[in-house]
This record gives sequence, structure tokens and C-alpha cells, in this order.
Amino acid sequence: MANEVIKFRCYYCSQHIRAFREHIGQSIACPSCGSMITVPRESSVQEEEEELVVSRKFTDEELTLIRREGSGAYEAFIGGAVRDYWQFTLVADLLGKRLLPLQATVLDIMRKQEVYERDVVTHTQFVQFINEKSEEFFGLLYLLADRMTNELERVLYQDDLNTIIAFANQLGIILGRLKDFHDSIYQKPLPTVYPYPELQGILKSWAPFCWQNMKNVIEELKHLGVRKQTDSSWKRVQMSFSPPTLHQFYYHKLQLPEAEPDLF
Repeated sequence: MANEVIKFRCYYCSQHIRAFREHIGQSIACPSCGSMITVPRESSVQEEEEELVVSRKFTDEELTLIRREGSGAYEAFIGGAVRDYWQFTLVADLLGKRLLPLQATVLDIMRKQEVYERDVVTHTQFVQFINEKSEEFFGLLYLLADRMTNELERVLYQDDLNTIIAFANQLGIILGRLKDFHDSIYQKPLPTVYPYPELQGILKSWAPFCWQNMKNVIEELKHLGVRKQTDSSWKRVQMSFSPPTLHQFYYHKLQLPEAEPDLF
């Protein structure tokens, strides 16, 4: 049967691994040492031996659910069966997938900024845009920081696949909204007189900053899962998502005129 599980050891580090029968003959990365190994035709780990090392058993429903998340999540989930920290690697994989749309946006170096081509503009609409965008970002920043600082620890130590996937999906929604925020900055033309270019440049930097910090957290979670650190070791992960340019933004924002002058 396709759903039958093959149980074997890594040839290099003796990590216990499980794979579906349909993956026989395929090369996969060992979740512990990273070496590429081939899934054998038959199990090489006896059931009695597995009972001594596997930290939990996975139901057929869980295996089906995790397979929908792709091969990386599957390897993290199954490969982590012999460790107490499989959640770290799995959360890292799931968040990495949810981060990809934002990553594609912030790394798009060919993107062009819409340019305001009129000689005379009214001031009010642009001040309103700056205010709305800053409020939107601060709302997203609060949600992102709240989930990562207050919810991550709870998720990492819950032996519940549904909770982990729900957490990743919640972060995916926030990251998707952050992508839309970043896109909207490029789509809105602003005047070329001070302080609009300065404010626009700062607004453009916020989503990339959050992306880089999320990427750093994901990479650290991967390392923590492999290194089998103590329960408190994950707290070393830096999770500050507040951009260092906030004070500059407020300084330039204070320079916006209160009236509606003609800007040339």
C-alpha cells in the first residue's frame, strides 16, 4: 500500500527515519545530519527497537495532513519522530512556505515606482495616504510580534499537528497582508518634494525588514531542531520586528505642512 511506512536508519548518523512506500528508491535529506540517503525497499528498524527511540506515533490522518504541506514538511515531521524537537523543524518549514510570496515581492529589484507627473498637487490626499499606510503597518507589526513572541513558544511545545498548521496559516495571512502593504507603496505616486521621498523610502523598507527577521527566525528554528538543544534554547532567537527607521519616519512626518500648498 502507498501509505505503508518504511522505517530505516540514516547511513551516516544512525538517525531513525520513516518514509512512505511510494518514496522507495528516492533520495531524501536526513533531518538530523542533512546527508542525502536513499529510501530502502524494506524496513530495517524493528518495531521493538523503534519503541525505544520514537518520541511519538503519527496517525494516518496526521500523515495525510502533513503530506499536503509538501516534501519538506513531510521530512521534518517524519524525520523528527525520534526527537523531542520535531516541532521546531516543522514550524520552520511551514513558515518558510508562507513567507515565499512576501519574499518574491521584497526581492523584486525590477519593480518600478509609480511617479507623480503633475506639476501642481493637493497636500491632503498624500498626508492621508502616509497616515493610512503607517497605521496599517503598525497594526500588522503588532499582529506579527504578538504571534511570534506570545504564541510561538506555546505552539513549539504542543504535540498537536493541527495547532501547528493553524499557527502557520495565521502567520501566512499576516505575511500576505504585509506583502499587499509593500505593493501599495510602489503603486502610489507621491510628490518629489521633501518630505515625501524620505517617507516613501522608509515605508518601502519596512516589509523587507520584517521579511529578513522572519527568515532569520526560520533558519534558527531549523538549527535548533537539528541540534536537539534544551527546552529554553529557542529563546535565543531574536524576534524584534520593529524597524530601526521608526524615529526617522516620525521626524520626517512632522515636517509635513498642515496647509495645502501647491507643490512644484
